[in-house]
Amino acid sequence: MRTFLALVGAALVCTGGAAASPNLPPLPARWPLTLQLGMADDPGDAAALRRVAPFGFRYQYLAGA
Repeated sequence: MRTFLALVGAALVCTGGAAASPNLPPLPARWPLTLQLGMADDPGDAAALRRVAPFGFRYQYLAGA
């Protein structure tokens, strides 16, 4: 648990410093200002995943043969 909290803290420090840099372009409109987590999910399961937890992002791994 301590390692997890340290990683989250480091991520917040890194993203906070990057957002405040005058050398970077402004963030896009409606860009989240908080740390967002995501989870892999199958197509069509967004509603079920939203009931489990309010993840900010949802993705599906695609691989071609």
